[in-house]
Amino acid sequence: MKRKGVLWGAASLAAAAVVAGAVYVTSHYDVSEASSLGSEAASAAEPARALDFTLTDLEGNHVSMRELRGRTVYLNFWTTWCKYCKKEMPALQKVSEAYKDRNVVVVTVNVGEDRQTALDYIQSHGYPFRVLLDEKKKLTEAYGITSIPVSIIVDPLGNVKHKRVGAMTEAQMREALDPVAQAQ
Repeated sequence: MKRKGVLWGAASLAAAAVVAGAVYVTSHYDVSEASSLGSEAASAAEPARALDFTLTDLEGNHVSMRELRGRTVYLNFWTTWCKYCKKEMPALQKVSEAYKDRNVVVVTVNVGEDRQTALDYIQSHGYPFRVLLDEKKKLTEAYGITSIPVSIIVDPLGNVKHKRVGAMTEAQMREALDPVAQAQ
């Protein structure tokens, strides 16, 4: 009986360590744009390009990265069940409102959930940003995203300037956006 208790305790401790590691990585890990796209290392002469995509928004409109070109795009991948995603949404709302007159568009990508689930969440909180649906997770997989939230900042020319895995504060969002928004 003691042996089962020791094994159970060791297994519980190992599980706790894995969870703690996952929480740390989700909230602190910053990925460079070259490795984040799963491509070979990009040189300074060839910045990583944002993936072109077309997804449907909550109103049923098709939205493509190509039509967003010419603006700085803040892409945020999230779900309604992700506590870190929910935690950063108010900051994302503030940033969306603060940068709307600076040729910056905040576009969120709901990962793997149906339209009604995403719509109910966005409406219940009054978030102003555009929500695209990646129900089959094709864009999420194309970007190599395995943990959420993820924020990707794309310059007006379509180059990825920043990618971060994990929740960001408003200050971190502004710090990542300012060099790209000011360069316009």
